[in-house]
Amino acid sequence: MNNVSWILYVIDVIPSLGILGLLLCGLSILLLFILPPKGITMFGQHHDSPFAALDRPLPWVLMVIGAILASFTPSKETLYMIAASEVGEAIISSEEGRELVLDIKTILDLQIEKLKTGG
Repeated sequence: MNNVSWILYVIDVIPSLGILGLLLCGLSILLLFILPPKGITMFGQHHDSPFAALDRPLPWVLMVIGAILASFTPSKETLYMIAASEVGEAIISSEEGRELVLDIKTILDLQIEKLKTGG
């Protein structure tokens, strides 16, 4: 596989990180509010309050990581634009690309001169 193939593969994989972030947020909510507080058995009678589990750090860490993943994961369209920009830059910076740009510039200059002289 060449570099463009890898770029296309990564473009297809990255948006699923946003979905993973949303799932992490949902899991952290489950850990915070549905599972019992630490030290209390599942069907124990000694629940002090429904918010006793809020002092657990793991759900909060998962929620922050999930929110960051969901918020900062770019869309496929953005990733395609980045890939096109990278490929375009690679073409322009190559020797053939520079020659092509010079040829296009020469052709445009000739066409402008024709328009100026009315011919």
